[in-house]
Amino acid sequence: MNKFTLFGLTGIIMVSGAVFAYWNLSSDTRNTPIQLLSASPLESKRLAKQTVVSASTETAAPLTIDTAKRVNARIHEHSKQTQEHLSTRGLPESLQGVRHEIRLQTDPQGNLIINRDVKDLIEFYLSAVGEAPLASILLQIQHDFAQQLQFPARDQANQILRNFVDYKIALAEQAPSAMNHATTPEYSSGMLRQQKSQVQQLREQFFTPDQYDSFFAEEDTYDNYMLDQLDISRNEHLSQEEKRIQSAALAATLPPEVKQLRESVSRFGELHQETEQLKSQGASAGQLFEVRAEKLGSEAATALAELDQQRANWKQRLNQYVEQRNLIRASDMSSADQVTAIKSLIEDSFKGTERIRVRALDADI
Repeated sequence: MNKFTLFGLTGIIMVSGAVFAYWNLSSDTRNTPIQLLSASPLESKRLAKQTVVSASTETAAPLTIDTAKRVNARIHEHSKQTQEHLSTRGLPESLQGVRHEIRLQTDPQGNLIINRDVKDLIEFYLSAVGEAPLASILLQIQHDFAQQLQFPARDQANQILRNFVDYKIALAEQAPSAMNHATTPEYSSGMLRQQKSQVQQLREQFFTPDQYDSFFAEEDTYDNYMLDQLDISRNEHLSQEEKRIQSAALAATLPPEVKQLRESVSRFGELHQETEQLKSQGASAGQLFEVRAEKLGSEAATALAELDQQRANWKQRLNQYVEQRNLIRASDMSSADQVTAIKSLIEDSFKGTERIRVRALDADI
């Protein structure tokens, strides 16, 4: 299975670390599992909650691109008939108890005001794809729209939702070829800019100019900044001091809101490096909690501590699987029997999306 992750504001590379889209795909993208996870500025609260939700919990069948297309079309074609029972559908576990606090706005004529809040609200719910069925999530978003908006704003919001999901699907369809190159060491900033341009053209197919500016302009600015920084860092004709001066001058050109985003990303990156170094030095869980709580607050520190434990448990289970798998491979079984035995081992040791992860990792562990 060709498993990869799309990071970054453009969905091509991790250029900011602040917003990312994650899709699991195999070489046959039409009928293979995909998982969408899109984080927005409000996601720190929801993601903190999600980190403590067991990754092994299988609450939704793996989503394929073709299935996503059918579900998205069906939900919007029958949206008026489904509004009556929207409120009876429960939220996915990672969304329970987390309020997005987004209030959509309308103009005096009742039209939806297009701003970043619309995108953030949609992504808040879509981040639970894989944990809950896509149909349930789309209905929940429509229910949220119905609670906040009247016509025509409600219809306008629903149309944006449909286009947004179609855009994410189209992004996943074009992504494999981009990622095949993006992970190679010789991948140049020029090639990255070309991929970014392709994503921009894709967005233009699904969003009006006003929607594009509201949803993606800030991301584009930061992406371009990161690519310019990449050019500076790779310029062999510059000394380290010249690179530092040019980088500082480039950062000074950023708009205030993007500077704030950059500082936030840098702060989280520095915290990650600090905690990883502390772990390598044998720091206790209490010491890690204190460092994180000082930077992020006690709630986020608690969530990260539980995530550490979850990752440790996963690593232990994965190591146990590798040991048993290697014993099977070293046995006197026939090749066919070994394949069957390993398949049974995966089925018995893991569940749901865990099995997809293990099969994807199997050749490398």
